[in-house]
Amino acid sequence: MKVNLSEITNPLFIAFLKAKGVKDGEEAKPWEFTAWIQDKHVEFRQLKGLDKGMTPKPYTEMERKEFGEFLKEEATVKKGDRDGI
Repeated sequence: MKVNLSEITNPLFIAFLKAKGVKDGEEAKPWEFTAWIQDKHVEFRQLKGLDKGMTPKPYTEMERKEFGEFLKEEATVKKGDRDGI
C-alpha cells in the first residue's frame, strides 16, 4: 500500500512507519506491520513480566499508555532502519 500520512489514524501503524523509516508516498506492506506489532507486544510483555499463563491478560489503561511510549522509543531508536520495507 502507498502511505498517505494524512489518512492514517492508527497510532500503532504510525509508530511502525516511523520505526521503519517509511515516508509519505512510499510503500508499506500491511503484513509486515502485523508481524512487527505482534513482536512488539511480545517484547513489551516480557519486559514488564506480563507473560504469565497461557492466555495473556488485556493491558490495563496504564500498560496501554506504557506500550504506546515503548513504541515511540522504538521509533526513535530505529528510525531509518528499513529492513524488510
